[in-house]
Parts: sequence; C-alpha cells; structure tokens
Amino acid sequence: MLARIIQFLVVLAASTIGLTIFHANANPDVKSASLTPAVGKVKGLNIVVTGGSSGIAYEAIHKFVERGATVYLTSRSPDRAREAATRINEEAKTKECPMGYGDPVGTAVGLGLDLTDGTSIDAFTKSLSLALGDEKLDILVLNAGMVYPSDFQGEYSVTLAENAPPVDRQIAANHLGHFKLVSNLKPKLTESRIIMTTSVSHWLGTSFAEDGVTGAVPQNAGPWPVREAYSPPEVFGLYGASKLQNVLFAFALQRRLPDSTVVLFTPGFCSTKIGNSDRAEGLFNVLDWIPFTNTAKQGGDMLLASAKVSKEESTGKILFPYWLAEGAGDYLGNGLLRGMFHNFIQELLLQKFSQSRVYASPAKSIAYDVTLQDKLWEWSEKSVTPA
Repeated sequence: MLARIIQFLVVLAASTIGLTIFHANANPDVKSASLTPAVGKVKGLNIVVTGGSSGIAYEAIHKFVERGATVYLTSRSPDRAREAATRINEEAKTKECPMGYGDPVGTAVGLGLDLTDGTSIDAFTKSLSLALGDEKLDILVLNAGMVYPSDFQGEYSVTLAENAPPVDRQIAANHLGHFKLVSNLKPKLTESRIIMTTSVSHWLGTSFAEDGVTGAVPQNAGPWPVREAYSPPEVFGLYGASKLQNVLFAFALQRRLPDSTVVLFTPGFCSTKIGNSDRAEGLFNVLDWIPFTNTAKQGGDMLLASAKVSKEESTGKILFPYWLAEGAGDYLGNGLLRGMFHNFIQELLLQKFSQSRVYASPAKSIAYDVTLQDKLWEWSEKSVTPA
C-alpha cells in the first residue's frame, strides 16, 4: 500500500510538469476546441444504445425517450434490458416534455445482446431489422464495454464466428462485437450518426500486440495472443488497447462512411458498474466513494452532447468533459504510473476544475495512422467472419 501511495505522489509531481505540455504527441493538424454542450431534437428518431440498462447510457436514454425518440437499449441480460426499458417508459410518462420537443414521449425497447457472442449479435440484428421495417437507424450508440473484475471466473477466450480465431473476451466486448454489429447494420446506416464511447486510457494503447496486453493489432495481423490470466495493471493495459481500437475504428469509419457522422466521446471518470461482476441495482460500488468522480448522469450528458455536435466539430477528435493535457502521460512510460496519471490526474482532477463545457481534443498520434486503421479493420474482419 505504501508503495502505491509513493507512486501516486510521483505521478502528482510529474503532472505539474506534464500539464504544461499541451500538444505533445498529438496530431498537429487537429486543433482543440471548446464547445457548448446541447441536446438536439430527436423526436421520431430510431436510436440503438448498447449497454443501456445502467450507467451513463441509461441516464441519456431517459432524455432521448422524453424527447420523443424510439430507443432500442441492449444488455447482456434480456431481462435486465426489458426491466430498464420498463422503468424508463414509466418515468417518461410522469415528466413534462421539454418546450419545443412536442408530445407524445417516445418509447424504450429492451433487447438482449451479448457482444462476445457472434450468434447473439446476429439474432439482435434480425430482431432490430424486423422492428425497424423500412425505416433507417438514425443514431447508433456503441457504448457497451467491460473491464475484467477482480473476481472474474469465466473464460478469457471467445470466438465470434465459426472457425474464426479465438480472441480475448474484453477485446470482443469493447471492440470486435461492435465492429460486427456495425457491419451487420450497414444497410440501415444511411446518413446516420454513430456515437462511440472511448476513454482517455486509449493513450495506454500501442500499435501491435506482442504480449496480449497493450497492442491494438496483433503482430502481422495474426491471431490475438489470448492470455489465461491478467494482473490488475495488465487488465488496465488491455482496457487501454481496446479503447485505442475504438478510436482507430471510429476514424476508419469517418473515412469509409462519408455520408454519416461518427462521433467519439469519453464521459470522464464516472461512477458506473463497468468493472463489476454483478451489475444489479443497489449493490456496493467502490467508485461511488472515490472523491471527484462524476455521476452517471453527468457522463450521460456527454453522450447527449455527442448526439448534437456537428460533423465538422467532431471529425478527427474526441469529445472530453474537461480540458486535456494531451501528451503529458507519454513521459511516464506505458504502465501503472501512466494509467494513474490519465485517470487520477487528467480525469478526476481536471474534470472537476475545468469549466462545464465539451472539449473537442486530438487523440493519440498513432490513431491517425491510416495504415494502422486499415490493419485493425482487416484483422477485425477476420475475427468476426466464419472461416
């Protein structure tokens, strides 16, 4: 414990210097901007939100439904998805519709979706296509994700298609499942908006995965080096790799779907259940007790802003709820110290001392490497396609 405290103090001291290096390791062609957050009109729109039964997405869905949208929210548990949708619909009926949005309120529909199971993704696609009929999907929010909890007891290895190579479960949940979902839904994505939840932790990610921890793409686009176990710092590094995959994927989509708007955002350090084995309501959550942590509702406000921000303001950037010292963490190596800097200094402190605005800032420089984006795309296709 003493060693961890000393490490944190070292990070705090390093941040004094690091915060002065505002554009280090950021793409010099992408400038930061401060935007005014707002919620757009969504009445009559069809919206899909993955991981919508709790956390930031659950809070944002309330606003979408109150403003007249039809929202299909997903959860790994179909029962949990339906229960969340029922609560949202009942609460929406008791709220006055915001001026200018009109009545009646929209509807939330709960559907099961396990992003680590290719069969589940295909079944969800069919159910959604039947529900939409001839209508398009207006907004697709790729929000669901996971971090291995300390008491994880399942299989680390999963496959997303018949005879496809095995991949890590956390990588499947945070990136590959969404990649397959977008591929399946492409016919419904016409001049649509795709919103992707990422993290400042994408700075922990590196280009190629040799150890199965921090790399975004396996070396030579080969099989993912699945591990049988991870230490807590390695879990955090793996999470950073998956968040870098989100950024690479989003930037690739911005090139490949020019008629649509693709928005990346981070909610900041929020009190959610992302690292819990049991996400049921009312259980103890250690994040609730960390000082300066944002609430799930505050994180949901960032999702709502992502549904409004213009294509010009968001292309090639990530939306943050705080001013970002973009490259300062690169001076701390790529391990625990850097992870502590990004999450405890950049997020916990800056999100409380920044103004209540939305900041559009550059991503890590390697995220703009088109060759790396395409390598991730190629490997992702192999991982979700039957051999």
